[in-house]
Amino acid sequence: MRKLLLLFFCIATTLSCKDKLELFEEYNDTSQVFGILKTSENRNYIKITKAFSGVGNTYDMAKIPDSSNYTRKLNAKLIEISNGAKKEFPLDTLTLRHRKPGVFYSPNQLVYYTDEKIKDDAKYQLIIDKGNNNIVRSEIEMSLPPKVSNKGSIKLDFIDKNTYNITIEPRSKTPLIEVWLKFNYVEINTVKKDTVDKSFKWKMAYKVYPNVKINYLYKITSRADGFFKHLKENVKPDKDIIRYIGFKKLLQQKYNTYKGRCMDIQVYAGDENLYLYSASNNDKVSLIQTSKCFSNIENGVGIFGGVTTNSILVDIDTKSELKIRTDYKELNFQNPN
Repeated sequence: MRKLLLLFFCIATTLSCKDKLELFEEYNDTSQVFGILKTSENRNYIKITKAFSGVGNTYDMAKIPDSSNYTRKLNAKLIEISNGAKKEFPLDTLTLRHRKPGVFYSPNQLVYYTDEKIKDDAKYQLIIDKGNNNIVRSEIEMSLPPKVSNKGSIKLDFIDKNTYNITIEPRSKTPLIEVWLKFNYVEINTVKKDTVDKSFKWKMAYKVYPNVKINYLYKITSRADGFFKHLKENVKPDKDIIRYIGFKKLLQQKYNTYKGRCMDIQVYAGDENLYLYSASNNDKVSLIQTSKCFSNIENGVGIFGGVTTNSILVDIDTKSELKIRTDYKELNFQNPN
């Protein structure tokens, strides 16, 4: 939602950059679009709203849903172009609930969505028909996912000063790279006698490569102490629970044999549209914009971009790599015997 706030201020700047200052003028229906297609998601959302103006406090008006929402459902669709074939699917609407309070209305948010699976290396056209030949459109080409390798450099030895190293090889122009570690573990409740798979995600790194090179090897390093901080925030002590690293299907017999994969390294690559949008607002919110925000929306403003993903599972094969630190003893992680 922070990005939408930035977008709102960019719109305000764009609409007000005139030689003659007019406090009030005739309202012009300007659509705001914020959509990021992700190949990793089963459902993708696109936010379609409108710019608003009026007498009074702008922040107060932003709290009213009708200020930014259209009063009718728009005729919005995606057109997929892949291997010379076209596929068209309409966008439906739903209300996302439990949004945290912010500048715009909450806790509910009206969004458009699709359950169609987004493909790597396909083109997508976004068409929004508002009637009376008033069409908002944009087009992107999804990137190929980057190659990912760790070459045995990630070891789960639970030492703060260690670093986790992975290598990224972009196969398309994807300047934005975000790396997440999904840590999987098992909880065994000794009272209820049940066994449950658990996991949490930790952002290892966020990198920006403005002049990203295709097929070039980029090394990304993260310190292990960030992981341990996140571990304590997500896993709470419980005297009735013991824990093992990995999945319950990998634990055999009396849970004293372990061999398997416990970490999933997930790499997300954002396209040039997202990079230009991010660079144009510089992640700062200001009532006075000194430059125009990037937009690739025709007959509107906003951003339509794509994110591709790749992942690797990290093998933990040796007991020597599973030394549980004494200062995390209260979490009851068990060493394999």
